[in-house]
Amino acid sequence: MKYLPIFLILSLAFGSCKEKCKDAICTMEFAIVGVTIESSNNPNLEGITTRTSFSGSGNVIHDQGEPFHLNNFRIIDDSDLEKIGFNNQKSVLFEVFLNQKLIHSETYIVGADCCHVRKESGKDNIVLD
Repeated sequence: MKYLPIFLILSLAFGSCKEKCKDAICTMEFAIVGVTIESSNNPNLEGITTRTSFSGSGNVIHDQGEPFHLNNFRIIDDSDLEKIGFNNQKSVLFEVFLNQKLIHSETYIVGADCCHVRKESGKDNIVLD
């Protein structure tokens, strides 16, 4: 019984992963793979939306209507961990739309371990003009 408080504290400090990674100890950090989009013609990025999908299949991972911070847009984040697959890598297509018209696309290689997603390759910045 004297170890119960320690166990509870450790349980709150670390999250557990799915069955495939049942022995992994994950931090409570939330990882986001993002990209900065810049445009001198449209500095506020009005009318800009983005979509991330799997290369090849075109299955949409998610759409985004506004940046999550300033001009930073999410490519993937830890909520997409199961879609990427534990201890796996995938090619994803990040598309930029202006008023629902495709104006730019980039391919990224993203990966995931048992706990967090990460970028393996791809641009950090996209300049639209």
